[in-house]
Amino acid sequence: TAWAVGNRTGLVELMAKKTPDTSKIPGQTMELMRFWNIAPGDVCFDRGGGGKQHADALRAMGMNVRTVAFGETVAPELKRGSMTSTYGEKLDAREEGYVWKNRRAEMTGELALLVAAGGFGLPAKLLNRRRDDGGPSLRDQLVKIPRLMDDNGRYWVPSKGVVTDEMKRQNVKTLIDIIGCSPDEADAVMEALDARKCER
Repeated sequence: TAWAVGNRTGLVELMAKKTPDTSKIPGQTMELMRFWNIAPGDVCFDRGGGGKQHADALRAMGMNVRTVAFGETVAPELKRGSMTSTYGEKLDAREEGYVWKNRRAEMTGELALLVAAGGFGLPAKLLNRRRDDGGPSLRDQLVKIPRLMDDNGRYWVPSKGVVTDEMKRQNVKTLIDIIGCSPDEADAVMEALDARKCER
C-alpha cells in the first residue's frame, strides 16, 4: 500500500509498506489524516485493488473520502450540492476528453506538466528513495510510464495489468511489465495531486 501526502507546493510525504492484513489500511489512513490534518474530502483512494472497500469503510465512519478509477473516461468531478453544469464546464470537460483518453493519461500528463512548470515539487529525498523491498523509486516509476497517442490524437497510458485492445494494436506492454512492478507510489502521487485540485 502506498500513501502520498501533498500540499499546494508539492509532495511532502511518500510511504509504501506491505499490508498483508488489508483491514488495517483505513486505520493507517486515519492516522495520516490526523497527523497531517487532512480533511476527508482531500483523501482519494484508487478504486481498484480494494480501494473502494477501504473508502466505504471510512465513509461508514462519517468520513466522506473520494475514489478514482484510473481506467475510467475523463469526466468532470462530481461536486456536492450541484446537479447541473454550466456550458463552460461542459465545454471544458469535452475538451479534456479530447486531449486525454482516460484518467490515467490525464493524471500522468497533468503531473508531468505541473512538475515541468515548477507548479508541483517532488523533493529529491522522496523522488529517489527506493522501496523497502528494493523495488524502483518514484523517479524510476515515473520515467518509465509511456505517454502514447491514439488515432484521434488523444494521449493515453497503458493499463497497469490488463492488456487492452489498443495495447494489442500498438504492441504495448502493461505498466507492470514495463516498470517491473506495480507503480503504486506513482499512482499515489497522482491521486494526491488530483485530490489537491478537485473542488468539494
